Amino acid sequence: MGIKVKKKKIKAFETQIYYHSMLKDVKKNFGTDLKRSIADEIGKVILSGTSPVKGKQFKQYTEKYGNKKYGGPRKPVNMLDSGKMLESLTVKQNRAGDLIIWFKDKKKAAAHHFGLGHLKGYKRRLLPSNSNEQFKEGLMKKILAVLKKAVKKSIIKAKR
Repeated sequence: MGIKVKKKKIKAFETQIYYHSMLKDVKKNFGTDLKRSIADEIGKVILSGTSPVKGKQFKQYTEKYGNKKYGGPRKPVNMLDSGKMLESLTVKQNRAGDLIIWFKDKKKAAAHHFGLGHLKGYKRRLLPSNSNEQFKEGLMKKILAVLKKAVKKSIIKAKR
């Protein structure tokens, strides 16, 4: 596994890099480590009143809704009405090592994400939903840091 060096001639070496096994290792380490931290990071961003996708503050509640629900305006909008939707944030790793992130409470998450029902016109992006979107810069930096760590682990393992 990893990098293999073998002597070919005097003072000449041939290096074989078995990158397929290294890539498998990196993907597995990356997925496992990211799975442990990504839900917490997404939750922290949402609770701060910021979209994990757009990186902007969530649009404020209407005055009528704020008065009815909270007895006045509520700032920031942190998506913590009952806590059920945030508690339903789930991260799983499939056999290929890919991470799948979703909300088990699909009804509430979809209403916020797409601006449905009483939230018409109040889209609050929670997860990237197409290939043109990605997490905001701060989250992406944390994801890249986990990736770098996974690559380091794989290199260390390959040297053994």
